[in-house]
Amino acid sequence: MVAQWLLKGAIIFLVLSSVFAIVGARNLSQQQAYGRDHLLDLAAHPHADIDYQGLIAIYPRPNVVVERYPILVKHRLSVFRNRETFLESP
Repeated sequence: MVAQWLLKGAIIFLVLSSVFAIVGARNLSQQQAYGRDHLLDLAAHPHADIDYQGLIAIYPRPNVVVERYPILVKHRLSVFRNRETFLESP
């Protein structure tokens, strides 16, 4: 009887932890997609106002992203690997 309750408890725990892990992974993926979109906007419009909140999703210090994204564009790395043209930052 006790073994059955322990087994049911373990199964419930595993199912709930899997559900929470999936939800967390989905949220992280959405945040990273939001950050990538803002990075692409930054590259397409380098002289526009910068949305630092969008870039925080990529890296905790968005000023580092702003300083280094021209390297990604130049060498076609990260989100820029399949992009044909982007304006180079001055």
